[in-house]
Amino acid sequence: MWGDRFIDGAETGYGRWEASKNETYPAVDFVPKDIIICDWHYERKYENMRTYGFPSLRLFLDKGFRVLPTSFRDTRAVRSFIDESLTFPTDRMLGHLCTLWHGIKPGQAAGLPQLKTASKRLRPVMAPAR
Repeated sequence: MWGDRFIDGAETGYGRWEASKNETYPAVDFVPKDIIICDWHYERKYENMRTYGFPSLRLFLDKGFRVLPTSFRDTRAVRSFIDESLTFPTDRMLGHLCTLWHGIKPGQAAGLPQLKTASKRLRPVMAPAR
């Protein structure tokens, strides 16, 4: 389930698209905990979130959800969001979801910069132990 309407925009500093500015965020307490929350942050302004963190990750984990951080196109934002998610040593942090919100031709996905960035950043983390 997309997590944006479950985030208090005033408390977290997220914008109106990535968080609730109309008081829907308390509904998070009524969602079953077996739901996976896709916590998405796509905007360029979040490339600087290393200073502030991504408070929604902690919010959803603290509420008992499994979380799938989700990114889109900006490679710096992708890297920052992945790096932040890796600071949570829990099996409820499920990995990373890269979204595409436009059509592409077969075979083009592997060449997209944001997917390359995510793959390079996650490859060492996901490598099997030797």
